[in-house]
Amino acid sequence: ARATADMAFRTAGRVTERKAEVGQHVAKGDLLARLDPTEQQADIAAAQASVDAANAQLAQATTNFARQKELLPKGLTSRVVYDQAEESLRVAQGTLDGALAQLANARDNLSFTELRATADGMVTTRNIEVGQMVQAAATAFSIAQDGDRDAVFNLPEVVIATYENPPPVSLRLL
Repeated sequence: ARATADMAFRTAGRVTERKAEVGQHVAKGDLLARLDPTEQQADIAAAQASVDAANAQLAQATTNFARQKELLPKGLTSRVVYDQAEESLRVAQGTLDGALAQLANARDNLSFTELRATADGMVTTRNIEVGQMVQAAATAFSIAQDGDRDAVFNLPEVVIATYENPPPVSLRLL
């Protein structure tokens, strides 16, 4: 194949499932292998708990700020307390934004436990076994992509040199 693709997981882990074998044709998006997702699922649960806590803090800060905003014009609170409530609201919003980013990152990491083909082609190499620990970026499969092919063959130079116009060469697969 003119183009080949080396496929690797983007995270480390233990291989729990292998769906492709050498010589098998795969389509873009086909599942090739899967890692144990337990660690990534726990990260999602922890990130979700952080989002829930940040939402609770934001709700409390929003309520407190609304109360201070109502009391300030009436002279029933000081400007310092109002400013502190406003700052607490901004901090709570920032904490929520950070927790949401952490949750999105954890979800991405979970998706990295599945290795999918990036192009149509034939599996030419398989370097993993079920139960094996793999490192991130270590080649798990090589795929010869569909499309143009190159053929390499050797001829003695004398065969070509004896013809002024060499005859056409035809190739066929065994």
